[in-house]
Amino acid sequence: MTPPPAPTRVVVDAVRPSVDGGRFPVKRVLGDRVVVQADLLVDGHDHVAGVVRYRRPGEKSWTEVPLAPVDAPRMSPGQPANDVWQAEFVVDALGRWEYSVIAWVDPWSSWAWGLARKREANQDLKVDLQIGAALVEAAAERAPDPQAAALRGIASTLHNTDDAGPRAALALAPETAALMKAFPDRRLATTVAPPLTIVVDPPRAGFSSWYEMLPRSCGPAGLHGTFKDAEQRLPYIAEMGFDVLYLPPIHPIGRTFRKGPDNR
Repeated sequence: MTPPPAPTRVVVDAVRPSVDGGRFPVKRVLGDRVVVQADLLVDGHDHVAGVVRYRRPGEKSWTEVPLAPVDAPRMSPGQPANDVWQAEFVVDALGRWEYSVIAWVDPWSSWAWGLARKREANQDLKVDLQIGAALVEAAAERAPDPQAAALRGIASTLHNTDDAGPRAALALAPETAALMKAFPDRRLATTVAPPLTIVVDPPRAGFSSWYEMLPRSCGPAGLHGTFKDAEQRLPYIAEMGFDVLYLPPIHPIGRTFRKGPDNR
Protein backbone atom coordinates (compact mmCIF):
# COMPACT_ATOMS: atom_id res chain seq x y z
CA MET A 1 0.00 0.00 0.00
CA THR A 2 1.40 3.36 -1.04
CA PRO A 3 1.69 5.73 1.92
CA PRO A 4 -0.13 9.05 1.59
CA PRO A 5 2.00 12.03 0.60
CA ALA A 6 3.40 14.10 3.43
CA PRO A 7 1.29 17.18 4.15
CA THR A 8 2.53 20.56 3.02
CA ARG A 9 2.72 23.25 5.66
CA VAL A 10 2.68 26.42 3.57
CA VAL A 11 -0.62 27.86 2.39
CA VAL A 12 -0.41 30.01 -0.75
CA ASP A 13 -3.40 32.32 -0.75
CA ALA A 14 -4.75 35.28 -2.72
CA VAL A 15 -2.43 35.04 -5.73
CA ARG A 16 -2.71 38.19 -7.78
CA PRO A 17 -3.16 39.27 -10.46
CA SER A 18 -5.92 36.83 -11.29
CA VAL A 19 -9.40 37.10 -12.74
CA ASP A 20 -12.15 35.15 -10.97
CA GLY A 21 -9.61 32.91 -9.26
CA GLY A 22 -7.89 32.04 -12.54
CA ARG A 23 -11.03 31.21 -14.48
CA PHE A 24 -10.16 33.87 -17.05
CA PRO A 25 -6.72 35.04 -18.20
CA VAL A 26 -5.12 38.27 -17.06
CA LYS A 27 -4.60 40.82 -19.83
CA ARG A 28 -1.30 42.61 -20.44
CA VAL A 29 0.42 44.26 -23.41
CA LEU A 30 3.86 43.60 -24.83
CA GLY A 31 6.62 44.91 -22.57
CA ASP A 32 4.51 45.14 -19.41
CA ARG A 33 6.08 44.37 -16.03
CA VAL A 34 3.91 41.75 -14.31
CA VAL A 35 4.04 42.02 -10.50
CA VAL A 36 2.82 38.79 -8.87
CA GLN A 37 1.86 38.87 -5.19
CA ALA A 38 0.69 36.10 -2.87
CA ASP A 39 0.03 35.59 0.84
CA LEU A 40 2.30 32.84 2.23
CA LEU A 41 1.04 31.39 5.52
CA VAL A 42 2.64 28.75 7.74
CA ASP A 43 1.96 27.33 11.17
CA GLY A 44 4.38 28.17 13.94
CA HIS A 45 7.32 30.53 13.61
CA ASP A 46 9.27 28.88 10.80
CA HIS A 47 10.41 31.02 7.90
CA VAL A 48 9.03 30.52 4.42
CA ALA A 49 10.53 30.99 0.97
CA GLY A 50 9.20 30.70 -2.54
CA VAL A 51 9.38 31.56 -6.21
CA VAL A 52 7.16 32.75 -9.01
CA ARG A 53 7.63 30.58 -12.05
CA TYR A 54 6.52 31.53 -15.54
CA ARG A 55 6.91 30.40 -19.12
CA ARG A 56 6.45 32.03 -22.49
CA PRO A 57 4.01 30.86 -25.18
CA GLY A 58 5.08 27.51 -26.59
CA GLU A 59 7.83 26.89 -24.03
CA LYS A 60 7.91 23.75 -21.90
CA SER A 61 10.51 24.82 -19.33
CA TRP A 62 9.82 27.27 -16.52
CA THR A 63 11.78 30.35 -15.46
CA GLU A 64 11.79 31.10 -11.73
CA VAL A 65 12.06 34.42 -9.88
CA PRO A 66 12.56 34.40 -6.07
CA LEU A 67 9.76 35.85 -3.98
CA ALA A 68 10.65 38.75 -1.68
CA PRO A 69 8.69 40.19 1.26
CA VAL A 70 6.64 43.27 0.46
CA ASP A 71 6.19 44.85 3.88
CA ALA A 72 8.78 45.77 6.50
CA PRO A 73 10.08 42.67 8.30
CA ARG A 74 8.77 41.66 11.68
CA MET A 75 11.06 40.13 14.34
CA SER A 76 12.56 37.72 11.81
CA PRO A 77 14.55 39.47 9.05
CA GLY A 78 13.24 38.68 5.59
CA GLN A 79 9.78 37.68 6.82
CA PRO A 80 7.07 40.30 6.14
CA ALA A 81 4.72 41.52 8.84
CA ASN A 82 1.65 41.02 6.63
CA ASP A 83 2.66 37.70 4.97
CA VAL A 84 2.64 39.32 1.49
CA TRP A 85 5.38 38.30 -0.94
CA GLN A 86 6.00 39.34 -4.52
CA ALA A 87 8.13 38.82 -7.60
CA GLU A 88 7.97 40.26 -11.09
CA PHE A 89 8.82 39.51 -14.68
CA VAL A 90 8.44 41.21 -18.07
CA VAL A 91 6.23 39.79 -20.81
CA ASP A 92 8.28 40.18 -23.99
CA ALA A 93 6.34 37.96 -26.40
CA LEU A 94 2.77 37.96 -27.71
CA GLY A 95 0.46 35.11 -26.81
CA ARG A 96 -0.65 33.15 -23.77
CA TRP A 97 1.78 32.99 -20.84
CA GLU A 98 1.52 30.81 -17.75
CA TYR A 99 2.64 31.55 -14.20
CA SER A 100 2.37 30.00 -10.77
CA VAL A 101 3.66 30.33 -7.19
CA ILE A 102 5.67 27.71 -5.28
CA ALA A 103 6.39 28.10 -1.55
CA TRP A 104 8.02 25.97 1.13
CA VAL A 105 9.27 26.09 4.72
CA ASP A 106 12.87 27.32 4.90
CA PRO A 107 14.62 25.33 7.67
CA TRP A 108 17.98 27.01 7.12
CA SER A 109 16.66 30.57 7.46
CA SER A 110 14.68 29.56 10.55
CA TRP A 111 17.75 27.89 12.08
CA ALA A 112 20.07 30.79 11.25
CA TRP A 113 17.72 33.30 12.87
CA GLY A 114 17.65 31.24 16.06
CA LEU A 115 21.43 30.78 16.02
CA ALA A 116 21.97 34.53 15.76
CA ARG A 117 19.70 35.16 18.76
CA LYS A 118 21.50 32.55 20.88
CA ARG A 119 24.90 33.95 19.91
CA GLU A 120 23.77 37.43 20.99
CA ALA A 121 22.71 35.94 24.34
CA ASN A 122 26.07 34.12 24.77
CA GLN A 123 24.35 30.72 24.92
CA ASP A 124 25.96 27.35 24.20
CA LEU A 125 25.91 26.76 20.41
CA LYS A 126 27.32 23.25 20.34
CA VAL A 127 24.08 21.41 19.51
CA ASP A 128 22.83 24.16 17.18
CA LEU A 129 25.98 24.02 15.07
CA GLN A 130 25.59 20.26 14.64
CA ILE A 131 22.02 20.80 13.44
CA GLY A 132 23.26 23.42 11.01
CA ALA A 133 25.96 21.09 9.73
CA ALA A 134 23.33 18.46 8.96
CA LEU A 135 21.28 21.02 7.01
CA VAL A 136 24.34 22.01 4.99
CA GLU A 137 25.19 18.37 4.25
CA ALA A 138 21.66 17.81 2.96
CA ALA A 139 22.01 20.85 0.68
CA ALA A 140 25.31 19.49 -0.63
CA GLU A 141 23.46 16.37 -1.80
CA ARG A 142 21.14 18.56 -3.86
CA ALA A 143 23.83 20.81 -5.32
CA PRO A 144 26.17 20.16 -8.27
CA ASP A 145 29.91 20.72 -8.10
CA PRO A 146 31.63 23.04 -7.34
CA GLN A 147 28.85 24.31 -5.05
CA ALA A 148 28.51 20.87 -3.46
CA ALA A 149 32.18 20.84 -2.55
CA ALA A 150 31.88 24.29 -0.98
CA LEU A 151 28.89 23.17 1.07
CA ARG A 152 30.67 20.04 2.26
CA GLY A 153 33.56 22.20 3.39
CA ILE A 154 31.20 24.41 5.40
CA ALA A 155 29.55 21.37 6.96
CA SER A 156 32.93 19.96 7.95
CA THR A 157 33.84 23.22 9.68
CA LEU A 158 30.54 23.33 11.55
CA HIS A 159 31.09 19.75 12.74
CA ASN A 160 34.42 20.66 14.35
CA THR A 161 34.64 21.11 18.11
CA ASP A 162 36.75 24.23 17.89
CA ASP A 163 35.67 27.62 19.21
CA ALA A 164 31.99 28.16 18.36
CA GLY A 165 32.45 31.85 17.54
CA PRO A 166 34.19 31.46 14.15
CA ARG A 167 31.95 28.53 13.22
CA ALA A 168 28.81 30.55 13.97
CA ALA A 169 30.22 33.46 11.95
CA LEU A 170 30.73 31.11 9.00
CA ALA A 171 27.20 29.75 9.33
CA LEU A 172 25.73 33.26 9.36
CA ALA A 173 27.93 34.63 6.56
CA PRO A 174 26.08 36.02 3.50
CA GLU A 175 28.00 33.64 1.23
CA THR A 176 26.71 30.64 3.18
CA ALA A 177 23.16 31.99 3.12
CA ALA A 178 23.36 32.45 -0.66
CA LEU A 179 24.52 28.87 -1.18
CA MET A 180 21.78 27.46 1.04
CA LYS A 181 19.14 29.61 -0.63
CA ALA A 182 20.22 28.36 -4.06
CA PHE A 183 19.59 24.69 -3.18
CA PRO A 184 16.53 24.51 -0.91
CA ASP A 185 14.62 21.39 0.06
CA ARG A 186 11.40 21.66 -1.97
CA ARG A 187 10.05 18.16 -1.49
CA LEU A 188 7.12 19.45 0.57
CA ALA A 189 6.58 22.65 -1.41
CA THR A 190 3.10 23.97 -2.13
CA THR A 191 2.45 24.70 -5.80
CA VAL A 192 -0.45 26.73 -7.16
CA ALA A 193 -2.07 24.48 -9.75
CA PRO A 194 -3.28 24.69 -12.42
CA PRO A 195 -1.12 27.65 -13.43
CA LEU A 196 -2.69 31.03 -14.06
CA THR A 197 -2.60 32.54 -17.54
CA ILE A 198 -1.79 35.92 -19.07
CA VAL A 199 -2.81 36.93 -22.58
CA VAL A 200 -0.28 39.39 -23.98
CA ASP A 201 -1.52 41.66 -26.78
CA PRO A 202 0.22 44.34 -28.87
CA PRO A 203 0.74 47.68 -27.07
CA ARG A 204 -2.08 49.37 -28.98
CA ALA A 205 -4.58 47.03 -27.32
CA GLY A 206 -3.87 48.72 -24.01
CA PHE A 207 -4.89 52.24 -24.92
CA SER A 208 -6.31 52.65 -28.46
CA SER A 209 -9.75 54.19 -28.97
CA TRP A 210 -11.67 53.67 -32.18
CA TYR A 211 -13.76 56.16 -34.12
CA GLU A 212 -16.29 54.79 -36.60
CA MET A 213 -17.24 56.83 -39.60
CA LEU A 214 -18.93 56.39 -42.97
CA PRO A 215 -16.84 58.03 -45.70
CA ARG A 216 -20.04 58.97 -47.55
CA SER A 217 -20.96 61.16 -44.57
CA CYS A 218 -17.91 63.37 -45.04
CA GLY A 219 -18.88 65.14 -48.24
CA PRO A 220 -19.82 68.78 -48.67
CA ALA A 221 -23.38 69.70 -47.81
CA GLY A 222 -25.78 67.69 -49.92
CA LEU A 223 -23.09 65.54 -51.55
CA HIS A 224 -21.79 62.04 -50.82
CA GLY A 225 -18.27 61.98 -49.44
CA THR A 226 -15.29 60.12 -50.83
CA PHE A 227 -12.14 58.67 -49.25
CA LYS A 228 -10.41 61.97 -50.04
CA ASP A 229 -13.09 63.79 -48.07
CA ALA A 230 -12.66 61.34 -45.17
CA GLU A 231 -8.91 61.97 -45.21
CA GLN A 232 -9.54 65.65 -44.55
CA ARG A 233 -11.28 64.69 -41.30
CA LEU A 234 -8.27 62.80 -39.84
CA PRO A 235 -6.74 65.77 -37.92
CA TYR A 236 -10.14 66.52 -36.37
CA ILE A 237 -10.57 62.87 -35.28
CA ALA A 238 -7.05 62.81 -33.80
CA GLU A 239 -7.76 66.01 -31.83
CA MET A 240 -10.71 64.25 -30.18
CA GLY A 241 -8.29 61.64 -28.78
CA PHE A 242 -8.92 58.77 -31.19
CA ASP A 243 -6.03 56.85 -32.71
CA VAL A 244 -7.88 54.25 -34.83
CA LEU A 245 -10.32 55.10 -37.60
CA TYR A 246 -12.78 52.30 -38.32
CA LEU A 247 -14.61 52.23 -41.63
CA PRO A 248 -17.63 49.89 -41.74
CA PRO A 249 -17.58 47.20 -44.41
CA ILE A 250 -17.93 48.78 -47.84
CA HIS A 251 -19.77 46.90 -50.57
CA PRO A 252 -20.28 47.77 -54.25
CA ILE A 253 -23.47 49.66 -54.93
CA GLY A 254 -26.01 47.31 -56.45
CA ARG A 255 -28.23 47.92 -59.47
CA THR A 256 -31.46 46.38 -58.14
CA PHE A 257 -33.54 46.94 -54.99
CA ARG A 258 -31.74 50.19 -54.33
CA LYS A 259 -33.25 52.63 -51.87
CA GLY A 260 -34.76 55.76 -53.24
CA PRO A 261 -35.47 59.04 -51.50
CA ASP A 262 -36.80 58.56 -47.94
CA ASN A 263 -35.78 54.89 -48.13
CA ARG A 264 -38.38 54.05 -50.74
